[in-house]
Amino acid sequence: MDSKNVLAVIVGVIALGMVITSAYFLIDEYSSNGGSTNGTQSVPEQEAITVAEQDYLSTLTDHTETMGDAFTNLGILFESPQYFDDDWILYTAVELVIIQLVYEEVLEISPPSSLTNIHSKFIEAMAHYNTSTYLIIQGIDYLNPSLIEQATTEMDIGTQLVYETTQLIEAFYASH
Repeated sequence: MDSKNVLAVIVGVIALGMVITSAYFLIDEYSSNGGSTNGTQSVPEQEAITVAEQDYLSTLTDHTETMGDAFTNLGILFESPQYFDDDWILYTAVELVIIQLVYEEVLEISPPSSLTNIHSKFIEAMAHYNTSTYLIIQGIDYLNPSLIEQATTEMDIGTQLVYETTQLIEAFYASH
C-alpha cells in the first residue's frame, strides 16, 4: 500500500465523517421535532390518526434515534481515524453493525397501508446506509479510497431519502 492510497483513504474518511455528521443532524432534527424538519413540532389531530399509524410512526422515530446515535458515534470516531488501533476498529464496527441491525429491523416492520409510501422511502434510505456500512468496512480493511468514496455517495443518497421520508411524514400529518 503506497502513501498516496493511505492519504486518499484519510481524505475519503474525512469526507465520510462530514456526510455522517450531516445525516446525524437531519435524523436528530427529525426525531427531536416529533417527525418534523421545519423546526416546529407537528401536532396532528390525534383522533384522526389510528393507533396503528401512531405506533408505526413512533417505531420509526425510535429507529431514527438509534441511527442518530450511531451516526454521532461514527462522526466522533472518524474525526481522528486510527486504522491500526484495535479499539478504534472495534468501536467503529459496533456502530456499523447497529446501522445494519436497524436496517434488518425496519425490513421486518409491516406498516399500516396508509403509510406504505413512507415505509418504502425509509427502507430505500436505510438500504443505502446499509450498503455504505459494507463499503466502509471494505474501504478500511483494504485502505481503498474508491470504496470510501462510494460509501460517502451511499450516505449522501440515504440522507436525501431520509429527508424525503420526513417530507412524506409531514404531508401525512398535514392531511390529518
